Formats: sequence, C-alpha cells, structure tokens
Amino acid sequence: MPVREGGDLGVPIVVSQPDSAAAKALKSIAQRIAAQVSVAALT
Repeated sequence: MPVREGGDLGVPIVVSQPDSAAAKALKSIAQRIAAQVSVAALT
C-alpha cells in the first residue's frame, strides 16, 4: 500500500522509504532497464 499512497501524494517510495523491500525492488528493476537501454544505444 505505501507504493500507491506515495504515488497519490507525489512522493515515490524510493524517496520516502528507500530501504523498504518495494523501493529496493523498484530500484533493481530500474537499474536493469537502464543497463539494457544503455547497451541498446551502443548497437
């Protein structure tokens, strides 16, 4: 629920609760996507 509530308030979970499991999962997903986009940009 904190993910939705934070989104409703305009405060991302990665800012309000950076050590939470949800924030860590979202950061991990974002890092993997960024890595794939970076590699794709080189080819």
